Amino acid sequence: HQLFTEIGVKNEFVEVEGATRINVKLVEADGQVSDINFPGVQVTAEEIARFEETLLRLADTHDYFVLAGSLPGGITAEQCAAWIEKLHQQGKKVLFDSSKAALRAGIDAHPWLIKPNDEELSDFVGEHLETPEQCQVAAQTLSNKGIENIVVSMGADGVMWLNQSEWLRAQPPRMNVVSTVGAGDTLVAGLCWGHMQVMPKHDLLRFATALSALAVSQVGVGLTSQEEL
Repeated sequence: HQLFTEIGVKNEFVEVEGATRINVKLVEADGQVSDINFPGVQVTAEEIARFEETLLRLADTHDYFVLAGSLPGGITAEQCAAWIEKLHQQGKKVLFDSSKAALRAGIDAHPWLIKPNDEELSDFVGEHLETPEQCQVAAQTLSNKGIENIVVSMGADGVMWLNQSEWLRAQPPRMNVVSTVGAGDTLVAGLCWGHMQVMPKHDLLRFATALSALAVSQVGVGLTSQEEL
């Protein structure tokens, strides 16, 4: 709340009992990153109901929704998919970024955009995808399910975007990796904001990929240099 107030961002947080989940990232000198993820809170039925009420109320006045991250305990993949479907039926653009069961259920709920990374896409299709070409083939199977935008992030190999049978690819510069925390979230945010600004597709993908590349070069949030971007 304090940070949002300081930077002038309106929030609609649904507060729950318990502490925020802590995830530890160990970054080695060669750029290798290890994750230690702790369990989060267990959400109650009453808290879920308050969240759904808030979500659907906001749907009356907003057009874009980002549903991202792993599901907290107490929320099922089917519940998440139902929220996506409700927003879809209202003509909202849902950008969905999750994994495992949540991704599988959410894909069938017609999100406007999904952003799996190569590991999440490999898990979805049940085989290890090693090359961008293999990722393209796998992403095409998702496009056949009626998803308008499929963005695959591949780390240093860049980002691919399948939109209505057209493939675009952006290759970021080699960055000094300080922390990968939030890189995927930054990519999704850039895609969302750029689309809201009606950016041409090539510029949009370049912009979002550049933001994500900058994110791994720093700890924390915020754009420190417009020129560097």
